[in-house]
Amino acid sequence: MDRLLGFAMVWVAVNGSITLGAGESGGARLMSCVVALPAWGYFGFRVMREVRGIKEDGRSARLRREERNRMGRDELLDAVTRLVARGPRSLECGVPGHGAEHLCLAVSEKVQLADLVEGFSGRYGASRNLAMGGYADPTVDATTGLPLLTPFGSRVVDMRAWAQGSWWIGAGTADSGDGVRRVVLVAERGTPSSAC
Repeated sequence: MDRLLGFAMVWVAVNGSITLGAGESGGARLMSCVVALPAWGYFGFRVMREVRGIKEDGRSARLRREERNRMGRDELLDAVTRLVARGPRSLECGVPGHGAEHLCLAVSEKVQLADLVEGFSGRYGASRNLAMGGYADPTVDATTGLPLLTPFGSRVVDMRAWAQGSWWIGAGTADSGDGVRRVVLVAERGTPSSAC
């Protein structure tokens, strides 16, 4: 209803300004511009509102597409199992700012960290705690899981690690700038014979 009323107002104001603007005097033409200003203002407001709505719809659609591409708990467990079963092979992470020698997997926002830890512990045994509450264990080095912390730097919040053959498996949380999100990654393990 508001939209119809607004368009009716624009139509009346534009037609009124055309009628007044057809006059010979400068005063009539000036009056036509003044009469048309609210209509053009309303028209501009509606256009801006529609553009903003289209942008928000586009952002929502993009977020929905990204969420569909993220994996649930069981999908993550299976993807990690396939990665670590294939033996030594170089990995390249597609996340901007991350280097090589690891691969981050897309985690659904619906997956809880406790569920991931339970699932990975069921498959790979007890985990090592590398970071908790934003503080990384200062004794962590390349032989005890550092490759799992390196991609996130100081943004890591929590990280648990499992050693499996020539791989590190990590599950935790990191600050993404838009809030804390869950992360799962597989990283190359330089010394597969060392215990975790």
